[in-house]
Amino acid sequence: EIPPNLSEHGSIEEMYGSLVKLADPLAEIVFYDAVQECLPSNLRECDAYILTGSPASAYDNDEWIRNLKGFIRKANEHKIGLIGICFGHQIIAAALGGKVAKSSKGWGIGVHSYVIQKVAEKYSFFTGGKMNVKAVASHQDQVVQLPKHAVRLAGTDFCPNGMYAVGNHIWTMQTHPEFSAKFASDLYNMRKSRFQAQQLMYALATLESKMDAPMVSQWISNFVRAQVLEKRAAARLQANAAIYRVMRSVCILSAFSLLMRKGFNLQI
Repeated sequence: EIPPNLSEHGSIEEMYGSLVKLADPLAEIVFYDAVQECLPSNLRECDAYILTGSPASAYDNDEWIRNLKGFIRKANEHKIGLIGICFGHQIIAAALGGKVAKSSKGWGIGVHSYVIQKVAEKYSFFTGGKMNVKAVASHQDQVVQLPKHAVRLAGTDFCPNGMYAVGNHIWTMQTHPEFSAKFASDLYNMRKSRFQAQQLMYALATLESKMDAPMVSQWISNFVRAQVLEKRAAARLQANAAIYRVMRSVCILSAFSLLMRKGFNLQI
């Protein structure tokens, strides 16, 4: 949960809800607590799952983390859509055979601009025409080895594996598009004992940069819609009504441990 002294910024649920609704204002969102092992009993309950950030580490051995990794592996086996953000990005990699570790480079804070690789153009959900994506970073852990079959889509010298995909059903990013500049500023200042003074000063200055939450929100919307359309084709469904009835949910799993369920207003 958000620390009490940062509660003026709203809850994690509100942050992710706002991010999702930038591109789809009519989205219906429900949250589930993954830390309490509130996971869907049926993988097909939702069209896609978003795994959010968390204060936990992907290499921790808590039971809920082990169970979440099992859920990820099953979702991957059945090609269920997964989106990972920060901890979500890391735990998906760890679950699928990649490696996550505390970076020898220390904390990543401030607005980071990930350079998007040309290979990303083959993924239909990437729109906007930009060759970089800016969002707030707040992490020590990194994906230091991608899982098998993963394709690196974007990163920096500090965090080379900042974004990756596996097939057309998994897409992840290390940064926090749900964080506002004001929330990040207050978070960094609350944690200032963890950073060097010069590092903190520089990170706070970067928060003046324009960030790309609207573009990332559109990517999320495009990705989920692609999952819906792929299921529709696989099942040979003919009627839009069937899509709305059977395939309209997205669940989001958080590192603050929220599993969010979301309905998209598809215009097909």
